[in-house]
Amino acid sequence: MAKSPFVPTGDDPVLDKVIVWLLVYLFATLPFAAIDFSLPFTVFNRSLLIIVGILSAFSALAKRSFNVRLNGTFLILGIIAIHSLISMLRAGTPDYTKEVGTFFSLVFVAIWARGVRVDVLAKAVIAVAFFYCADAIYQYFNGVDLFGFSTRNNRSWGSFYFGAPTFGIFLSFVFFLPFFYLKNWWLKLVVIAIFVSGLIVANDRAPVVQIMLATLFFAPFRPGYRLLVIGFALTPILLVPAMDPSASNRISSLYWGLNLFLFNRESAEFQGYLLSYGLTNYLHIWEGIIDGWFRWDNLFNVLFGTGWGSSLDAARSVSAGGRPHGIHLDILIVWGIVGYMAVFGWLIRLYWRHRETFVILASVVLPFSFFSLTSSNYLFMMTIIYILFVAASRERQKIGAQQGTAQVGESAAVLGQVRI
Repeated sequence: MAKSPFVPTGDDPVLDKVIVWLLVYLFATLPFAAIDFSLPFTVFNRSLLIIVGILSAFSALAKRSFNVRLNGTFLILGIIAIHSLISMLRAGTPDYTKEVGTFFSLVFVAIWARGVRVDVLAKAVIAVAFFYCADAIYQYFNGVDLFGFSTRNNRSWGSFYFGAPTFGIFLSFVFFLPFFYLKNWWLKLVVIAIFVSGLIVANDRAPVVQIMLATLFFAPFRPGYRLLVIGFALTPILLVPAMDPSASNRISSLYWGLNLFLFNRESAEFQGYLLSYGLTNYLHIWEGIIDGWFRWDNLFNVLFGTGWGSSLDAARSVSAGGRPHGIHLDILIVWGIVGYMAVFGWLIRLYWRHRETFVILASVVLPFSFFSLTSSNYLFMMTIIYILFVAASRERQKIGAQQGTAQVGESAAVLGQVRI
């Protein structure tokens, strides 16, 4: 009898089930775990996340799902812990303890997930995303969503706030999961159609760019299909220059701006586009942080960073722009060039070993990720997607191994028949 995908494996399936459903709860309540919405609820969820990390560590240790020895994983975690402690001592403040605690809690969750089946988590994530898409679409037509929240600045985000994260970023994280976790083709098409509709009403530009780049460069297409997708994606550039999009039509304005960039970059119209759509603000923020941070008198921090959780304060110390507004710049600040090269090398290794499934993770780590890694909600979402990416990769490898074994068996049978 085949094992149900809804039952985690391991020595203590009850504890595994508890962890899975706590993760589902945290994911489902993500829109409301924003400080602007309710500080007590946010504190409760973040405290629960720490508890989930402790339970995950206990579960992983109890069933020996990994070797407890000084291997590469624990060596790296030890370095991060020591680096975080030294950084707080250098800064003379323990303010980043909660960020470091959240980070290690999520690391333990990722380690725990190696030894359990996470199909139920994947399906729950897709179902939650589907519900919030339907809620945002309903808000777009009704003006108010099912929870009583109204449209914000011509963006139908449903119940999401800026710090929750934005609804568009939320969708960009989960967008590719149906391709790998839903078996019925009609259900897959329905879910993807709702996700695309949600992206349209969300009216967020960066998430759309992330998804398009992930699709163009990392989706496991054949070369001919990839060229077809690229052509399909770029064709509207030639059709929209005559249209002057309103400030509310942020997605269609992407094509308008790309047309200006490709064919009329030096024009005052292009400069006006950058200014009116807020892109100049991002450029000023990045320029200010880069100019203020990458200096010879700040060489130690440039090389080794200022510690996990410090990016907001570090960015404010050198620029009026506040947070870095980008995870790559965020990593350069907290772990320095040395840490960034290690992370970048790890991502290349993941892509090289799991090219068929890397698209799941691609929309999270591509350069247009305008959020901070040290934000609990974003880091939690990234961890969930990483877990599901690893699980999908493991399933593909198992299928490939089974197919290889079957082919070897068939070849052996043929050779046996020849000998006879």
